[in-house]
Amino acid sequence: MDATITVGSLLQIILMIAAIVALIALSIVFINLAKALRKVNGVLEVNATNTNDIIENVTKISKHVEVISEEAEGLIHEAGPNVAEIIEKAKTIADSAETTTHNVSDTIGFITDSVSDTALSFKHGISNAQDYLYYITEIVDIIKGIIKK
Repeated sequence: MDATITVGSLLQIILMIAAIVALIALSIVFINLAKALRKVNGVLEVNATNTNDIIENVTKISKHVEVISEEAEGLIHEAGPNVAEIIEKAKTIADSAETTTHNVSDTIGFITDSVSDTALSFKHGISNAQDYLYYITEIVDIIKGIIKK
């Protein structure tokens, strides 16, 4: 048996083997993909009712959100002028409170100064009264001394 192998026939054989290996690998990938898809399909079938409920709830929620946003927008338009008026009144009240606080602070300062001055005057008055009493007792002692002689 004489068989000669040329480079072309060798390359054909290697190419056929590579194609067979590629087909086998591709077959394995498709088999694994089919298994995975069966599992996904099973999960989808089991959860089909839940999925449908979720989709229905999402549509209901979106409608509710739309209604709420419309109502909120209407309330904002209704309350807008009132809110501005309330803010102005609050600013006026805050300014009045600030002025009152300033006046009270000034009044308290004036009262403390007056009390301090009154206490100082009282202290000096008592000192003067003590001095007068001292002088009166001295005069009485002098008069006693004169009377005794």
